[in-house]
Amino acid sequence: MAEENQEKQYSTEELVAIANDALMKNRQLQGMVNDLGDKVKSREIENSSLRTTLGMIQGQQAGGEDAEASTTEEE
Repeated sequence: MAEENQEKQYSTEELVAIANDALMKNRQLQGMVNDLGDKVKSREIENSSLRTTLGMIQGQQAGGEDAEASTTEEE
């Protein structure tokens, strides 16, 4: 237990190496987050476009069904 309570003393070089390693990992993770953000943005744009297209198709089908119904009623 006495060994667990002892604090390790780091040299300046070791601290610099630890800090640089952490900075490098941080930048790598930030790049991954940015890449994923770009992919999400791209998918959201694609989904929006598909929703618009689907809405237009459904509107045309509904309009076509209304036209068929009124034609059938007139006969």
